[in-house]
Amino acid sequence: MSLNRSLVFSLLTEDRPGIVERVSSIVASHQANWMESHLSSRSGYFGGIVHVIVPLEKAEALTTALEGLSSERIFITVKSGPEGDLDAERRQVILEVVGNDQPGIVSRISEAIADHGVNMEELETECISAPMSGTAIFQARAKLFLPAEMQIRDLQKHLEEIASDLMVDISID
Repeated sequence: MSLNRSLVFSLLTEDRPGIVERVSSIVASHQANWMESHLSSRSGYFGGIVHVIVPLEKAEALTTALEGLSSERIFITVKSGPEGDLDAERRQVILEVVGNDQPGIVSRISEAIADHGVNMEELETECISAPMSGTAIFQARAKLFLPAEMQIRDLQKHLEEIASDLMVDISID
């Protein structure tokens, strides 16, 4: 039975065709399994994070090959993933934020989340134009993991205070 290693890597490069093909071909050539990823293009750059499972004896070679893509201006940082089930003692909730765009929304909300010892696993944000006025509307959706012993009402109260200050709508499901 072959032992496996979990690797997580981030990548960043100038956006151009073929990036995913180049990276995924290296992953496949080391018999690694591409488990999950979040990759996107923003302002002329392409980047994201990828989780792969690789046979233990090929992990070092895969890491070297991925980091070697810097010669092609694809910058990758590889880390060994943690062992075990991280979600065993945590509860997941979804946080949504909508309101007029203004500086500091992400900072204020993420500070409150961190103050309560909550882990933000995913965050997606965007600004869109309001249909009638064209005003910039900020939208965010985050996947949060609460410590098992935490009372969600404490976090909700703190976020409601921030929502009032920022004049945004915040909901937690």
